[in-house]
Amino acid sequence: MRRLLLASSVLALACGTAPVATAQVAPGTARYLTTVSVQGMELPMQTVKTTSARDGGGWRVVSATALPAFVGGGAIGDTVDVGADLRPVARRMASQTPMGASRVVLAYTATRITGTTTSGGPARTVDLDISGEPVHTGQTVDLLLQTLPLSDGYTLRLRLYNAESDAAVGEAALAVVGKEPLTVPAGTFEAWKTTLTRDDQTQTFWTEVAAPHRLLRMQSALEGGQGTITQVFQGEN
Repeated sequence: MRRLLLASSVLALACGTAPVATAQVAPGTARYLTTVSVQGMELPMQTVKTTSARDGGGWRVVSATALPAFVGGGAIGDTVDVGADLRPVARRMASQTPMGASRVVLAYTATRITGTTTSGGPARTVDLDISGEPVHTGQTVDLLLQTLPLSDGYTLRLRLYNAESDAAVGEAALAVVGKEPLTVPAGTFEAWKTTLTRDDQTQTFWTEVAAPHRLLRMQSALEGGQGTITQVFQGEN
């Protein structure tokens, strides 16, 4: 289950080059089928992600994932507040599963990330100096992809931080592979295929070419390469 939690929040992004927004964030509620596959076994989960405007500007993104009854049930809730520039203000994650409870509480300023993470043991303090470059959290990477000028050959240098596992910020690279049709339960869409690579781990995203540029699919290897996690767009509420 720890690998599931790591994969569910596998991104925390700090842009090494400031991204240039060419589109607006689209508020709404999207449904995803999240599937963890390990050694031929699959764990399907339902994820509902709601993006709404915050009082005073910016956005709130709330993700709620429900584990199926055959594994004992459970839930993972993740709320991220970001400013109008998509820089995070706060993150609060809480999970309760048969494997135990986990929690992440983070606050962001222009120069620091502070807070705590807890997973089956004593709380770990987070206090990172991020002076010099803006930060974007991976729980809202689809918002970033919505607003970036994606095109053939587009690249962006990023820093990567995963609060559940990383002690420090590392570097990653975002790159558009190309444009291709993609069929998901919600229909068939023209999509930008984009990869995010850090060290030997690569995540792949498929983002709708047409507005509102929704995230259609995400796929990533689990920690240690022992399986994969995917999210597939089911539709909107």
